Amino acid sequence: WNGININSFSLGQVDFSILPMTAFDEIKVHEGGGSARFGSGAFGGTVLLNTSSQQPNFLTIKQEAGSFGRFFSSAKASFKNNGLSSSTSLYRLQSKNNFPIHGFNERQQHASFYQQGIVQDMQYEISPRRSVELHYWHHDANRDIQPAVGSYNSQDEQQDRNHRLSLSYQQSGGLGVSKLGGGFIDDVIVFNGSKSEILRWIAFADHQYTFKKQWHVQVNSNWNHIIGRIKEYGGEPREDRFDVAGSIQKDVKKHSFSFNLRQPFISRVHAPLLPYLGANIMVFDATQQKLVMTANVSKNFRAPTFNERYWQSAGRVDLIPETSHAAEAGLLWSAEILKLTTKGFYQLIDQWIQWVPDSGGIYRPENVKQVKVKGIESNIELRWKAGVFSFF
Repeated sequence: WNGININSFSLGQVDFSILPMTAFDEIKVHEGGGSARFGSGAFGGTVLLNTSSQQPNFLTIKQEAGSFGRFFSSAKASFKNNGLSSSTSLYRLQSKNNFPIHGFNERQQHASFYQQGIVQDMQYEISPRRSVELHYWHHDANRDIQPAVGSYNSQDEQQDRNHRLSLSYQQSGGLGVSKLGGGFIDDVIVFNGSKSEILRWIAFADHQYTFKKQWHVQVNSNWNHIIGRIKEYGGEPREDRFDVAGSIQKDVKKHSFSFNLRQPFISRVHAPLLPYLGANIMVFDATQQKLVMTANVSKNFRAPTFNERYWQSAGRVDLIPETSHAAEAGLLWSAEILKLTTKGFYQLIDQWIQWVPDSGGIYRPENVKQVKVKGIESNIELRWKAGVFSFF
C-alpha cells in the first residue's frame, strides 16, 4: 500500500476479504518470482495498492442497498489549491448476511459483518521539483465467524483494526529522482476478546536515475522495526528487518534487459542474496504483426513469521527461511485484432514451513516440505470495432 508492506507480520499474509475496493485509486498485480523486486517474501506475485491526492476538485457520495441486510455507503472529496492537494475517502459496508441455507429450511445465523474506515491523502509542492506526501488509512472490520452448516453453538467473532501512516519527501533534478520517507503501522486483531497487536516503525529511501535514455538505475533500502504484543509470545519480541536493493534496466532499440539484486538482513535469521535476471526481446515488429519473447529467472525467500518463531512453547527461533528458485519464459504474438500469449513457469520452494503434530500431539512449525510448481498458461484475445461499438 503506497510502497508499504501491509502483510501481517504475525500471520504472514493479508486477508483480501476485508480490503475495501473503494479505498484505492489504482491496483496493479505483478505476477511471478520477479515481483520480489518490490520486497522480500513474494513467491508468486505482488499486489500494489495505491492512493493519490492528485485529482481534480470533486465530491462523490454513494449509497447502495441489497438483500440480506447489505448496505454500502461512501463519500469522497478532493481539492487542489496552489501547491496543496488533498483527497479524503469515507466508507462503511455492513450486512446481516442471513442468507437461506439450501436443504435446511432456515437462514444462516451468526454471519453478520461490517467494515468502515477513512483514507486521507495529501501532497504539498514546495517547488516544481520538490514535494511532500502524506498517506493515512484507518480500517475497522468486525465480523461474526460463520459456523459450519448444522452447527449452531459457534459465537466466535473477530475485529481487525489497522492504522497505516506514510510520510515522504521527493526531489527531482539532473541526477535523478530521490525519495525519503517513513511510516507507522499498528495492526490489531481481537478474537473473542483476546487482543493481538503488531507495531511497525518504517523508514525507506529510493533513488532513480536514467542516462543516455537507455540505462535506468534504481537503488533503494527499507527498514522495519517490529514489536509483537501478543500474550501467547510470553514476552514482547522485537525484530529489525533491513532490505537493500539495486536494479539496472537497459533498453536496446525495442529490446529491454533487467538485472536486480536484493539483500535482506533480519534479526537472528540468515537471509541469502536474491538475484533477478529478465529480458524482453522483440523478435520482429512489422506493420501488421509483432512477436515478443520474454524470460526471467529469480531467487526469492520468505522469513518465518512471528507466530512461527515466538508462539508460546511451540514457536521455533531456529526455523530456516523458505527459499524459492523460479523461471519463466513466454511469447506474445499480435496481429491487428488478435493477440496470443503463452507462458511456461517453474518454481522450486525448499524448506516449506508447516505446522505438524509432534509425538505429544502438539502442533509445531517445522521445515518439512519441498514444493514444485510448474505449468503452462495461454490466452487468446480478440478485439475489433464496429462504428461506436467495441467487441472483445
